[in-house]
Amino acid sequence: MIDVAVAAIQCDLTRIVTLDVYKAVGKAGGNDQGFEHSCASCEGNPNPTDWHRAAHDWDQLDQREKVVSINEWIARTVFQRVLERLDVEEDSGETYLDRSVVFWGNELGMNHLNYSVPVLLAGSAGGYLKTGRYIDYIDWDRNVKFSQHNGMVIEGVPYNRLMVTLLQAMGLSPEDYEREAGQGFGETRTLGKSADAFAVDYDFGQVGAVLPGIRA
Repeated sequence: MIDVAVAAIQCDLTRIVTLDVYKAVGKAGGNDQGFEHSCASCEGNPNPTDWHRAAHDWDQLDQREKVVSINEWIARTVFQRVLERLDVEEDSGETYLDRSVVFWGNELGMNHLNYSVPVLLAGSAGGYLKTGRYIDYIDWDRNVKFSQHNGMVIEGVPYNRLMVTLLQAMGLSPEDYEREAGQGFGETRTLGKSADAFAVDYDFGQVGAVLPGIRA
């Protein structure tokens, strides 16, 4: 699937590809095992190969082994392979990777909370993004919201600003994606969920701005 997707990019048949990693290989008791990302166990049907369930049980060392090893497998087998296939020179002397952004996202930060969601980017979008860095957008001057899974939850910047950054890196202007002028991309309010699980007290004054320190 990765080879077909990259070939389509190189032939300019598409400029956007999404890969949903539903099944993966991880370790259980030190041995390789197949997992799927399902919520079947949430309905009262425990499944030892449920990757979703293992993420919920992060405090248990054996479940943590599964989650960490699954992400290591995705890094090697999916993310790295995409980068290697795109790292081919075009006529301009730049590589497809130089002129692209490969975005490895995550559906959550801590449990089902939208705090501290990890993201890995590769490629500079034609020189728009500065690469080779680790950036932490947590606002360490703010109070701890609460603690969970051995970590402190503290607000940083809204995730929406990452979407704004990527949209502008691809050449779009705010008029192309904003529903209301100056409001950035997506929602900034709680949508029918508990306010305890969603960040609603960020500073949204800059929600329409590109993330600081990420431009080349």
